[in-house]
Amino acid sequence: MGLLFKRTKILATIGPATNTKEAIHELVHAGVNGFRLNFSHGSYEERDQQIEWIRSYPLKPIAILQDLQGPKIPLGNLKDNVLVAEGDELTLEYDIEHDGKFHLPVQYNLAEKVKVGETIYIFDGKVR
Repeated sequence: MGLLFKRTKILATIGPATNTKEAIHELVHAGVNGFRLNFSHGSYEERDQQIEWIRSYPLKPIAILQDLQGPKIPLGNLKDNVLVAEGDELTLEYDIEHDGKFHLPVQYNLAEKVKVGETIYIFDGKVR
């Protein structure tokens, strides 16, 4: 009889409770073979840090799965909550930082793709 190889994989999603190098290494030690990184939330800098932590495990290679978001364009950083009422006008600006009450930063130049009169959905469709 030939060698049997372990084909079962244990995947873990990195979240608030596991978002440290130590927690990731503990999960690998407990049997995790790969980590899922959710690109629908957080920043690319946070994902870079998580990949660095995963790759720093010295004893074996660990798989990384990237769960990519669909066709969403993230808003930039908001300084404060923005309360929007029906009828309010919002300005979407190609920027990273929020600089005013009704000016929302977007991380994509919408003017290149969106035509005048097209509907734009924000906050997962809660506002359009």
